[in-house]
Amino acid sequence: MSYEEDVKGPGKFEGERRYVPYFWEQYLDGGADKDDGKFLHFKLTDEDKKKFPELKGRKVIKIWEDDVGFVREANPLGRPRRNPHRKSKAGLGILGLVVLAGAGYMLYRIIKGQAQ
Repeated sequence: MSYEEDVKGPGKFEGERRYVPYFWEQYLDGGADKDDGKFLHFKLTDEDKKKFPELKGRKVIKIWEDDVGFVREANPLGRPRRNPHRKSKAGLGILGLVVLAGAGYMLYRIIKGQAQ
């Protein structure tokens, strides 16, 4: 299986850039340059940049495994990127309020209509 297939289909690397599974494999083989407990750091070599031209101009990449088991690349500021598999609790809360308000209004109209 190629790295492109790893990131396309469902699984640990879904939705990531094609080099993320490569560096995860390097980590499993003991190849991370640094593990700070939050991120795995990899200093990019000329060989890495030849294999993945999109890494040109970068010196380091950082990856991390989230609490659900997906492997993600940290953004350039060193923060974990948003997990696309986790639903926003705030978004669901707002949607819930909208649905509840609509249902309440419909119930009010039914009761008011019956009372008249």
